Amino acid sequence: MAERLKSILKKIHWSLPRKSVWGLIVRAAAFAVAWLILPWWLFLLVALYCYFIPFFHSGKLLIPFFCLLALTVAQGPSFLSALVFGIIFYCILLIKDLLIINRRSAYEILVLAISFFLIKDFFAGYGGFNSAAFWWAFWCAAAIGLIVNNMMRFFADDVPGKGNMRTMTSWLIALLSWQCILVGLFLPLNFIYQSIIVFVAVAFFSELVLGYFWNDLSREKIFATASVFFALLVILLASAPWKI
Repeated sequence: MAERLKSILKKIHWSLPRKSVWGLIVRAAAFAVAWLILPWWLFLLVALYCYFIPFFHSGKLLIPFFCLLALTVAQGPSFLSALVFGIIFYCILLIKDLLIINRRSAYEILVLAISFFLIKDFFAGYGGFNSAAFWWAFWCAAAIGLIVNNMMRFFADDVPGKGNMRTMTSWLIALLSWQCILVGLFLPLNFIYQSIIVFVAVAFFSELVLGYFWNDLSREKIFATASVFFALLVILLASAPWKI
């Protein structure tokens, strides 16, 4: 997965119009600072303004934007979290305003980032299995599936004629994510290790399912992805402080 992330970063063209980039940086900074220092309802007004003005393509990334807003509710204000949320919001604006060349790779990074924080916040709130955790795990997985569906819809022209398959793919990823999260609840680890292990598993399954959807899944890619996944899993399991 680490090699996949490096390849995505290499493919993204960062040479963007200077004036437009500075405008997005200002809006992302306003988003982060407003979340850090303002009451949430005032922050919400700032966030909506920064996202919807200009209105161009605003409907295209509503799901990732609303998931980011949900993360700002779940997470307590801190400088590090504000920085991370500002970067995620900046990525959303880059894709929305079509100011990045390889938007699909940028969107994949966006999906991974939001998915990780959704999973992390879930395990931070639920350390063990109960009925509430069961249903919140479902909604967390459903949010991941919705983000993936939104990404596939955004790039529908790249794979024409796959409308029904897009829905099935997003539901499959949501179901696999739900199962991974539920399994993670039974791991005798702290929430950080639970989050990382589950995120790696979700990223692995999503990579394979989406690779099939994008028609770029090969035997070599399956082998490389599986090798990275198992290597990371072995390292995490070996270094984890087990509570046994």
